[in-house]
Amino acid sequence: MRLEFLTQENDASPLGRAFFQIRGVFAELERNTIRDRTMRGKLEKARQGRVVNPRLLPRWLRIAADGTTVVLDPAWAPIVEQVFAWFVGEPLTVRQIATRLTEMAQPTPSGGRVWQHATIDGWLRNPAAKGQLLQFTHRAVEPRHRRKPIAATASHRPKSSVTARPPDEAIAMAVPAIVDEARWAAVQRRLGENRATARRNAHHRYLLRGLLVHADCGRRMTGACRRPDQETYRCLHATPRADGTGRCVSRGTPARVLERAV
Repeated sequence: MRLEFLTQENDASPLGRAFFQIRGVFAELERNTIRDRTMRGKLEKARQGRVVNPRLLPRWLRIAADGTTVVLDPAWAPIVEQVFAWFVGEPLTVRQIATRLTEMAQPTPSGGRVWQHATIDGWLRNPAAKGQLLQFTHRAVEPRHRRKPIAATASHRPKSSVTARPPDEAIAMAVPAIVDEARWAAVQRRLGENRATARRNAHHRYLLRGLLVHADCGRRMTGACRRPDQETYRCLHATPRADGTGRCVSRGTPARVLERAV
């Protein structure tokens, strides 16, 4: 197998190889310089109170016709406001709210039929609901865990992981609010109480939680327990959805057997 160049001669001499390496160094320098200039431009745009990436706006916000002003989406703002009212007023749990929206046949933000509790939880925790949009809260990093190679298709390309930036690096801008400060504080207080209760009720310990990757599909595995003393590790994509479907044929591995082997 030979490496052929269309734009230059392939000089295999020591001087030619050295010249090729020098070109690679300058190419990497130029790429990093462009990346740095792009990031500085985005930071300055955020400091001026403008949205850097409109695709990351919460579902109830959108960019107006002028291309810069952030306004409420009239189709989704009432739904989000109702979610906050259900959580504080009735009060419903996050899963109960997701179930109610599914029973109401309200399409999800992605156009699906079944609501996931993670969507509702994200809405309730997003400070944009009280009028404070945070930008640059995360940054891309290399994946912390090795992933099984997957065919390079349009939907299965290798992705980087993201990690939270320090709170002082986030840039806030004012946006139209869905709830007032009092309701926002009440929601966060109840979420904190639910988190503390969930930790006290966590009777099962999974020593390998967050460390296992399924051999067939290459996705993360998590601990699950359907009956007492029957803890297992299952692929996250093997858990049936609300419509009864799943994406991985994994049946799970007994936690005691796997932990003892490790």
